[in-house]
Amino acid sequence: MYSLNFVSSSFLKGRSYQIESSQRHVLKQRRRFMETSKSSKLLCTCSQSGSGNAVSRRKFLFSSLGVISSTVFLFSQAASASREYAGVGYLGGGDKVDINNANIRAYTKFPGFYPKLASLIVKNGPYKSVNDLYNIKGLTEDQRELIKKYEDRFVALDPAPEYEVDKFNNGLYR
Repeated sequence: MYSLNFVSSSFLKGRSYQIESSQRHVLKQRRRFMETSKSSKLLCTCSQSGSGNAVSRRKFLFSSLGVISSTVFLFSQAASASREYAGVGYLGGGDKVDINNANIRAYTKFPGFYPKLASLIVKNGPYKSVNDLYNIKGLTEDQRELIKKYEDRFVALDPAPEYEVDKFNNGLYR
């Protein structure tokens, strides 16, 4: 038989639970423990009692770790990471292309852009506005005319660091 003693937490302080060695009873005790515990600052100690019952240390360790880990799982919170980039429609799948985050392959939609002009656009970013494209060093007059032709199909959103890595090579090969 195992004893689970609570040392901390004003709600449970001084309470003690006896956990039998049979698996079914341990699960019932864990469920009862989870229903009664309200504090996230829970500290408990486990001890083996009764020298008449020869119980292995491994069984004791795993049963007490199960109770403690289920407590941690109960009080854990989901990560609050952003799941999707808001400008995903501008990365090459829609009518407009984001000049700060789109991959070099997104410019294949525009005849005359890929590979030379597209690489100039990707290398010289980020841009504050679409008009900044005309300030790229080494731009020929023909390339300026191409930019002017498709200027209404470009947007300049804020650069996202997660798309910076894939600007030149997104790992998709035909």
